[in-house]
Amino acid sequence: MEASGNHTSPALPVPQTRKAIEDEIARYLNHVFDLRSRLNTFAPISVLPPEVLSEVFMRMAGPSSYSLPPPWSNSPYGWICISHVCRHWRNVALGCPALWGKLAVTTQHEWTKELLERSKKAPLYVTVDFRTPHARALVRAGGVSPKEKALALVLSHMSRVHSLSITIKRSFPEKILQLLDGPAPCLESLTVRCEDVMHYPGEHDHIHHLLHQPETVRLRHLELHSVYSHWHKTSLPHLTHLTISNKPHHDAIHVAPETMLAAIAQMHHLKELVIESALTAPADYNQVPMASTQASLPNLWSLRLSDTTPNTICLLNHLTTPTLSRIFVEVDSNFQGNCGVISSLP
Repeated sequence: MEASGNHTSPALPVPQTRKAIEDEIARYLNHVFDLRSRLNTFAPISVLPPEVLSEVFMRMAGPSSYSLPPPWSNSPYGWICISHVCRHWRNVALGCPALWGKLAVTTQHEWTKELLERSKKAPLYVTVDFRTPHARALVRAGGVSPKEKALALVLSHMSRVHSLSITIKRSFPEKILQLLDGPAPCLESLTVRCEDVMHYPGEHDHIHHLLHQPETVRLRHLELHSVYSHWHKTSLPHLTHLTISNKPHHDAIHVAPETMLAAIAQMHHLKELVIESALTAPADYNQVPMASTQASLPNLWSLRLSDTTPNTICLLNHLTTPTLSRIFVEVDSNFQGNCGVISSLP
């Protein structure tokens, strides 16, 4: 005899009886799950078209995602909790490749691989931080850190990277630098930050090569922090934002004011310019450095300078900025003499 209603036949062995009950419970649970899913379709938010719901998810995954309550706010991927709410939300999230294109490279290689697969051919916005003690220990020991493996995987998709931000404590591993040599036709924003000064200029040849590839014509936003660059042979006419900052008292990566002026004079589309402790300290703090280049920046509206007094005067005297609407100037406190008069900016 078979199970009927709430009773089971005593003729069945106990294991088979338990299995029959468990199967029946599973059927009821699946039915309840299905009913709940159907009920969820009547919720006001479920009436939204998938395109609108995807836009809501995109906003949640943006910078405002860090305002989420703990524990989700403790992770760059805390917003993923939205894909666990219900089946419909998960299907919408998985059907939105752009939602998975914002990559904060972690030590989880498999997780990075999964995100790349979900992003399909969507633009990638990559952030990686190599300052963790664990990663540095592996590099010093001659090994390859999990984060390096994950970044190598991401940079293998360099052709669809729109934004790349790399922060490191010390020198870049050669393996990572080589990954920057590939074409980057979609790159619009590049930030390279080194908390300690790089050891020798040759380490930055890969970055210079990336900036000047024929395919890298969409680059508009560039930030270099304590990074050596060949400014005497730099040509980036399409930039709209440039930030250069260095550690004070590290002359090896500083640039002469005349060289800097010659480089930015080619950036006619520049709208924002930030120079902080990036120029070579003058030999005489009572003398403004000589410069022959007059840099005309017709679109510049924001200027921030933080350097020695002579260097600051030199730059301001050789910049033509007819549309400037915001300026911030900070000079060192060691200057005692009179370097001359700063020309009035138009």
